[in-house]
Amino acid sequence: MGIIRLKPAPNYKLDHQVKKIRAFLDSGDLLHAFQLLQGAQAEFSGEFRITELLIECYIQQGKNRLAHEAYLQYLDANPDDEWVVLAYGRFLFHQKKWNKALKVFRSLEVSRYPNLALLSGYCSFRSGNLKAAKRYFEYYIRRNEEKGIHSVSYYYLSLVYAKTGMHHEAVPLIESLADLFSDNPRVARLLTYVYMKCDMTEHALRSSVKALALLPENKKMLALAITVMLHSKEGATALKAIEKYEALAAPAEKRKISFWKADAYLYEKKYAYARRKYLEILDSDPENSKAKHALEIIAKKY
Repeated sequence: MGIIRLKPAPNYKLDHQVKKIRAFLDSGDLLHAFQLLQGAQAEFSGEFRITELLIECYIQQGKNRLAHEAYLQYLDANPDDEWVVLAYGRFLFHQKKWNKALKVFRSLEVSRYPNLALLSGYCSFRSGNLKAAKRYFEYYIRRNEEKGIHSVSYYYLSLVYAKTGMHHEAVPLIESLADLFSDNPRVARLLTYVYMKCDMTEHALRSSVKALALLPENKKMLALAITVMLHSKEGATALKAIEKYEALAAPAEKRKISFWKADAYLYEKKYAYARRKYLEILDSDPENSKAKHALEIIAKKY
């Protein structure tokens, strides 16, 4: 629950002016809106409702620097107005100034504002502080568990868990999202990844097939699916996916693709093709232990 603000005594002249300016802003008539705002600023000095409209006018014109200065000017005179501090943090958030927004959010008591932990978690995540992101997202989920799943917090906490090696912890969260958002490709890809990392091979394979259906031309998804298929020794399906990947790949990826093909041929018992590919790898990397070991296996079979 946020802070309860005491309502000031009615100011009907201010209310009327705010309505007029709002009407101009909503209609896109920024020139008249700005002209009224200049007069209102002088008449209603220190009133944030006017400053708020001025900031919106600046943002609509793409004048983010002036909007930023307007926030700072108001907060210099009213440093204890927490609602405006929060609004300023959100402004920085939407400007993707993650560290600056987080610094503002941290000046507020996280328990007093419903979505502050979620915003702080996302800022921490985007600025690379995964430890802080984990703490904020977990706190947010605990506080809102009675309301059910909050998809954004579940997704990003799953991602934080995946990036920090907590793959088993990510599974129930991302599975919950997969049940609700079965056609979301990002959820399907993350689910495939955590299944693979948890060595849940059959689950990962099924999930990769579904994810590929949602993202058939996505290189990251193709690469993940190929990894899962090869781990499952599904050479034939892997070769089909590799063919799609190769059509999208850069020249620098040739070596990686050669390894994939060699492994897929090996699992399909196409030993002549596999042997040729491994030999190609050894031509450019004579000490490659994986290729040498594979050729030893092939020599016993072929």
